[in-house]
Amino acid sequence: MKKPNSNKKMDFKKIKNNTFNSLNEVEFFLRDFKRFSNYIKLYKMFRPKRNALKNLKL
Repeated sequence: MKKPNSNKKMDFKKIKNNTFNSLNEVEFFLRDFKRFSNYIKLYKMFRPKRNALKNLKL
């Protein structure tokens, strides 16, 4: 079993930037998903009923 290399220093600035970028990506995804779910709700509200389409004569 290898021991972790204790000579390497942790780059906290890089870790902070990576964490910040990841949180921004998650926030963007959640906002985009919220908008998408609103479109689904609108579609369900305004879509024609199935029976109405069957009885519609063109």
